[in-house]
Amino acid sequence: MGILLLFSTMQERFDKWIGADTSLMDATSARLEEVETERRPSTTADLSILIGMALIVTVAVQGISPHVAAFAGSKFIGTSTWAILIIVTFGLALSFTPLRKLEEVGASRLGFVALYLLLTSIGARANLTAIMDAPVFLLAGIVWIAIHVGLLLLMARIIKAPLFFVATGSMANIGGAASAPVVASVFRSSMTSVGLLMAIAGYILGIYAALVAAWLLEYASKL
Repeated sequence: MGILLLFSTMQERFDKWIGADTSLMDATSARLEEVETERRPSTTADLSILIGMALIVTVAVQGISPHVAAFAGSKFIGTSTWAILIIVTFGLALSFTPLRKLEEVGASRLGFVALYLLLTSIGARANLTAIMDAPVFLLAGIVWIAIHVGLLLLMARIIKAPLFFVATGSMANIGGAASAPVVASVFRSSMTSVGLLMAIAGYILGIYAALVAAWLLEYASKL
């Protein structure tokens, strides 16, 4: 993230180097600035609805996912994975209903709080000293990042993508929804939501792609 934030001072030079057309991005930025004016302060009723819906969906999914896992009968996809799949699908469905207007009262901000609590709970159980027990994994990570950067730069050159999308897309791929909006806001303060959207799109694609990959691997194991 530190390297990406440093590159924010080089946007004009990078975009000029690859011949990027930023007109569409400028128009999107202007539109998002207008959307920000539609937000209003959250009321007690708004927060009650948001928290209540989150708790109801969580409890409901926890009750449904064991039955779905039992019905699917897969030994590679457990109950918790099915819970995530159901929640993602349910959230996508609700985004096409009038409930999407809850964003005007800060639905995503409340979601960020929940996300940060989740990441904190995961990080609290991490043991960084374990890295020294398997240095090959650290080396694999370095190789993976190098390939990631190389492919990004190659694709940026081919499609003439502005540095904003290169940096934000990279952070969305590696850091996810917790950090992509931060990088996006540094490059373009009005396009923080674009960084969040890119991260969520990555989550959605990754979750369903992982499900398909699990099915393929399970099928291959039976051959």
